[in-house]
Amino acid sequence: MNQKVSIIVPVYNAEYYLEKCINCLQKQTYENLNVIFVDDGSTDNSGEICERYANQNKNFSVVHQKNQGLSGARNTGLAVADGAYVSFLDPDDWIDVDYVEKCMMQAKKYNFPDLVFTPYCREYGSKSIKNKLFKENKVLYFDQKNFVKNFYLNLFGRDPIKLENPAILDDLSPVWSKFYKKELISNVKFIDTKKIGTEDLWFNINALYKAQSAVYINNVYYHYNKQNNNSLTKNYKTYLEPGWENLFKFIRMFITTNELGTIYDKRLDVRQGFAIITLLREVISADTLSVSQKLSKSNELLNNEFYIKYLTKYKYENLSIKWKVFTYLCKKKRVCSIFLLITFLEPLKKYLK
Repeated sequence: MNQKVSIIVPVYNAEYYLEKCINCLQKQTYENLNVIFVDDGSTDNSGEICERYANQNKNFSVVHQKNQGLSGARNTGLAVADGAYVSFLDPDDWIDVDYVEKCMMQAKKYNFPDLVFTPYCREYGSKSIKNKLFKENKVLYFDQKNFVKNFYLNLFGRDPIKLENPAILDDLSPVWSKFYKKELISNVKFIDTKKIGTEDLWFNINALYKAQSAVYINNVYYHYNKQNNNSLTKNYKTYLEPGWENLFKFIRMFITTNELGTIYDKRLDVRQGFAIITLLREVISADTLSVSQKLSKSNELLNNEFYIKYLTKYKYENLSIKWKVFTYLCKKKRVCSIFLLITFLEPLKKYLK
């Protein structure tokens, strides 16, 4: 008998993209599937769209609630999900029509592991970039030991000696593109982004701590929409810097409490150090800040020891040239050079990683 799969779709003011997302769910070739839309207090037509399709599809359901944010919406979905596996799909993204079927086929083949996960495509309108997670172009099975080595440890950060491209630091972090055994995550909750900056990483660190097995499916894709036109203005996320400080403190405490060892601290050093680059990009690419505000805030970030001390802690000898240049500029606190570099490169991000 096929395992039941619950897909949770948190929805907030997503009417522009929502029907494309719903269409891919309607066309799924896997039958034992239920989809839970959580309308998180939308003020556009998103709630009505969800209701309309739920009336047309017996395996679709809708929960309406006052706005609680992405984490709150996902938690609501978790509370009502009854599948043996639970997955997450953002309302502006989509999956291949045979996505669930292929994943569950391999899950059955490998005796239903705790986690099933896939690569994803970054979608920039007419340009699609495949984001493979491993060099091997085949299905990979991980027992507990190899899962820790090849996945779980890398959630905390990467090996500073081997690291070539810091852009891969978050490749494994998203909760989408994954199927979790329900029993594995039954007591795990999402924490509000406003409190920890990024909710997915903390969820995965807790959810997968006791995972005993996993399967990576290489030939099916989650499609991550990088061109969300709902907002023409890129706002500066004021909560991100203090939120990440909380997040990294929580993770340090998790490492200590669970006696994971210095290798985990070392990996987190790398993540914490290179977080400065994401923060600088957030500041410099924000439409709501003036140039003088961007330069001032960038200078403040480059003098924040909470991040910069970890960027300067290791030599990162195998970084690619572009990343060596960027890291050097950060270490030397060359604010104007960094501002010009990010301003030039940000429009080209769909060609770079």
